[in-house]
Amino acid sequence: MKIHFSAIWAAMLTCVALSACSSDDDSDMPQAPATGTKTVTITAVDYNPAPGQFVNEMPEYVSGMTRQQIQQAALADIQRGRGVSLGGFGGYIVMELSEPIKHRPDGLDFKVLGNAFKGSAEPGVVEVSTDGTQWYALAGQNWDEAERNLTITYYQSAEEATPQQYIRWTTSDGQSGWMMRNPGFHTDHPYFPGWEDGISSITFTATKLPNNWFFDSSTENYVGEARLGYADSCPNNSAESWLNLANAVDAANRPVTVDNVRYIKVTTGVIDSNTVTGECSTEVMGIQVMAL
Repeated sequence: MKIHFSAIWAAMLTCVALSACSSDDDSDMPQAPATGTKTVTITAVDYNPAPGQFVNEMPEYVSGMTRQQIQQAALADIQRGRGVSLGGFGGYIVMELSEPIKHRPDGLDFKVLGNAFKGSAEPGVVEVSTDGTQWYALAGQNWDEAERNLTITYYQSAEEATPQQYIRWTTSDGQSGWMMRNPGFHTDHPYFPGWEDGISSITFTATKLPNNWFFDSSTENYVGEARLGYADSCPNNSAESWLNLANAVDAANRPVTVDNVRYIKVTTGVIDSNTVTGECSTEVMGIQVMAL
């Protein structure tokens, strides 16, 4: 199908990743909105991350916190621009906006702010809704190669787990593998959501995009190629990070007309993990639109 990308979006961004896929400091956090843009206030969230190295950090989990309290913490972190991590494939957040986003003729409808930088893209599938019930996905690059309605189950790590075999996962299409643990960072907490106390596994169903991470033997670094049309894939300040409601499709992958949205859902769209950069996990730090 035809995707309505602007001409300036024609080339896919690639670059060598020189550091881990996400940063522990605030250097990647979005600052004040760029000239001519504004940040949309998010009034409520439904936060359901998959396991990941930043889960229990973004937002911070304190022992004993309830699910309701972690929802409040996620909302507070997004409202102040720090954001949240969705963990591995299938983890998601639903955001309710204070005002609807309307489709613009130029297609520069909104950005989902993340902490992507060149060579370190963690694409999240974006869905939109006017009422929080009927959802439409925004079809981005390589969308026709995506595997829809893939179910993944993550299993609690064993005490004797190694960094290479930390959290086991299986999928509904018969695949299985391991979420690796980054041995140099995030070693003081588990990757499983801490507030999901007592569970042995956690399951999600989502759309899986083609993997975008690979090992570059010439530089001996891992590279995460950007996929246009997704969250946390292109840098916040780049033109390529704008999302277009004209790319909306229904569950049967048919184009639909969406004039305005009040709810946005973002889901980590890739299954990938290594012991250098950790798992591919989408981060969400807010919603930005044109001011006029």
